[in-house]
Amino acid sequence: MNSQVTLFQQALVMFQQKNYDLAQQMCNQSLLHNKESNTYHLLALINKAQQKFSDAINNFDLSLKLEINQPQVHANFANLLQAQGHNSKAEHHYQYALKLAPNFIDAHINYSLFLSKDNQTEKALLQIEKARSAGAEQINYYQTKAKIYEQSNNLTSAENCYVAALQHNNDNFILNYNLACIYRKLDKHQEALQSLLKIYSKSTHIAEVNFVLGCIYYDLGNIDLSEKYLQLSIKIKVDYIEAHEALNKLYWEQDIKDKFLHSYDIAVQKKSNNANLNYSKIAQLIMSDNIEQAEQETYAAIKSFGTSASFNHLLGVINNKQSNTDTAFDFFAQAVKMAPNTVRYQIDIANLLIKNYQYKEALQHLNIAGNLANEDQEVWAYKGVCWRLTNDEKAAWLNNYDQFVHTEFLSVPDKYDNLSHFVAEIELALLQLHNSQQQPLDQSVRGGTQTVGQLLNSSVEVIKDYKFSLSTIIDAFIKQLPHDNNHPFLRRNTGKFDFTGSWSVKLMSNGFHSNHIHPVGWLSGPTYISVPNEISIDDSTHAGWVKLGETSLALGDREEIGKAVCPQPGLVVLFPSYMWHGTVPFISNSSRITTPCDVKPV
Repeated sequence: MNSQVTLFQQALVMFQQKNYDLAQQMCNQSLLHNKESNTYHLLALINKAQQKFSDAINNFDLSLKLEINQPQVHANFANLLQAQGHNSKAEHHYQYALKLAPNFIDAHINYSLFLSKDNQTEKALLQIEKARSAGAEQINYYQTKAKIYEQSNNLTSAENCYVAALQHNNDNFILNYNLACIYRKLDKHQEALQSLLKIYSKSTHIAEVNFVLGCIYYDLGNIDLSEKYLQLSIKIKVDYIEAHEALNKLYWEQDIKDKFLHSYDIAVQKKSNNANLNYSKIAQLIMSDNIEQAEQETYAAIKSFGTSASFNHLLGVINNKQSNTDTAFDFFAQAVKMAPNTVRYQIDIANLLIKNYQYKEALQHLNIAGNLANEDQEVWAYKGVCWRLTNDEKAAWLNNYDQFVHTEFLSVPDKYDNLSHFVAEIELALLQLHNSQQQPLDQSVRGGTQTVGQLLNSSVEVIKDYKFSLSTIIDAFIKQLPHDNNHPFLRRNTGKFDFTGSWSVKLMSNGFHSNHIHPVGWLSGPTYISVPNEISIDDSTHAGWVKLGETSLALGDREEIGKAVCPQPGLVVLFPSYMWHGTVPFISNSSRITTPCDVKPV
């Protein structure tokens, strides 16, 4: 028996030293002599560290079968189940752990974070209070509470919690870093900068800190310092994909063409075994319409790394852009076969089937995608196209333009003379934010610029006034909507909402939005701030108007505009995020400025 205890203790030491293979061997050797719950628990933790998740789940089960009353095992099992998406099982084990040990602080904290990720915010907040009552340290309590608020997009409350936590440890690296990220989301760029600079001398070697610092300087319009810190983050972590994408977005939007995508070439030379670097570069080549080079580099990547679902999908996108429809379909089909549970692949093959008049087959793929991501607005958008083209009555049910498209002028706060004065002040504030030189790389804007960050988190007084007026319109609109538990738009309506995205777009002459939808939204729409005189309600060509219903698929005479709205200064237009929309190009010496937003139900 003593030899088995010694063997278990040796395995535990090997696990703590991250020598997982030897630790596993010792556990297996011990289990040959005695099926003991602690050994199965340790083996499960070893499997988890090795990313052998099914083995880990099996060993957690075996440990609990031998001894059910193990709060630590239940808690660790719940953490793994949560990470693997087994939410109902995870919740069961969190609750079991806390039933056995009501003052188990870590279990309270992890359970509260689980509830938060599961969008059960109120329950999560109640749970973290239990952790506090059980004796959780103040710094852990406030930090966890901040994460809960951040998950629910209550950024001001998250900020307050991080500030409270810092009162207990002002130099804490993680707290200052997280607070800087919150400040950035709140458009408090100077405060974000100060939080990072406070810890920077001790974190110059950390890629993520340099990355966020580079992003903050970009928000502040300091392109040189933004470039410096983004480059530094890549120098520290050569395969830092997010930093590569941010740096090259900077080069694109500032029209620095000689540096665009150069960081990838250097990184690939240093880290030639990372296929994700190649994938990211190719994706940016496609977005920048360098299709021929994208094709060459995709085949080169396949030669280096072998074929994969992601590279097949890229070749499908490339051939589709080259109008090689049959070849594109073959590549998409291969991607779907290799990775059937990827929503993007199912949607893209459905697009080609729609173009080829194969609506029934397209719907089959869209139904698969919908089962994987039921709230994905793109799935519903393409389903609506199929229903319209097959004369299915569900098309009008989904896209009820009369009921779901709402137009209303902003109400005017007392401090402004009239609507014209209000929107003129909004325009002045927005013009300070349009710092890029050309259209964004990854958005629908063509012939214009787009602001960065969350516009409606701005502390500028007139933007706060605009947010209040807009919120009043949205609140009244969603509260008068009918109830329908089967409708993808109406069933999600709780009567409460939050902004999940907000920005400004400045279109120049001949500028427009290509037809698009908002994949992760629920309710979307622009407010028109500045409208050129050439855009008129009497114009039969509808130049500069927003059109709803026409898709991005270029279906020719199969396209249909369900509704068109003439922009006017101060006019808000709202519609479901899955509803197709775009703008008709216009010619003018004046710019057209809008402030679109995305809203989700709370």
